[in-house]
Amino acid sequence: MKHLKECIDSLLQSDFDDIEIIVVDDASDFNVAREIENQYKTCKILRNNTRKMLSYSRNLGAQFATGDFLFFID
Repeated sequence: MKHLKECIDSLLQSDFDDIEIIVVDDASDFNVAREIENQYKTCKILRNNTRKMLSYSRNLGAQFATGDFLFFID
């Protein structure tokens, strides 16, 4: 959890003018997505009810992305 928060903080402090952060919770055992959602109101949280593969989660996030560029951080 600590590393995820550090990653999001780093993205929010970047020089990008208009950044969209999408977090895909791949059926985590602990409630990480809810904590991220409460702390970072600007993040979109997507949840898988059952554990999927990395490619599924990336494709899910890409479906909801609205920007011109797309970067993945794993």
